[in-house]
Amino acid sequence: DGRVTNVDAVYTEVLQIGAELETTVRDFRLVGEGFSRRGAMDISGRRLNYGHISAAAEYQRFGGFGGGYDVIPRLQVVADTREDRADLPFASSVRAGVRFSRPQIRAAHLEVAYSYDWSLRGHGFIGSAEKRLGESPLVVIGGRITAFSAGARPGVLDLWTRDLELLTYARIEISR
Repeated sequence: DGRVTNVDAVYTEVLQIGAELETTVRDFRLVGEGFSRRGAMDISGRRLNYGHISAAAEYQRFGGFGGGYDVIPRLQVVADTREDRADLPFASSVRAGVRFSRPQIRAAHLEVAYSYDWSLRGHGFIGSAEKRLGESPLVVIGGRITAFSAGARPGVLDLWTRDLELLTYARIEISR
């Protein structure tokens, strides 16, 4: 009847080349990153070669609310050559948000943002939280919740559900 009944894991050899640049100019932090990936497969099993770029600007306002919190507004633009074939929401989007954190050694961060995906013509909100548990080695635990309204254009995300409402992940980073 044309419905997806199961998803099988397929692992392919993937070549990814990328770069990241970061600098500060006065009170602004500017970040750019991008990559090109060859050999990846999307959730429908099609082999993809694609590129992805991201640019962001943050205004670093440290010591807000009487010195107790850092308040950092952020504007980000993301573009993905897969357009409506991308397998995650907001792959080609503009995002505006703000991050709050406590200025301490093992800081906790909370970020909220609104994002508009121009490929799918959908929008939504993103909330994330991270907490540093250690400094040497660096141990960070975090998570993100994404609410995405179904886009006006159908995309590969429609294989999962008609209206993707919630996408979550947890991240643990350990590095020296």
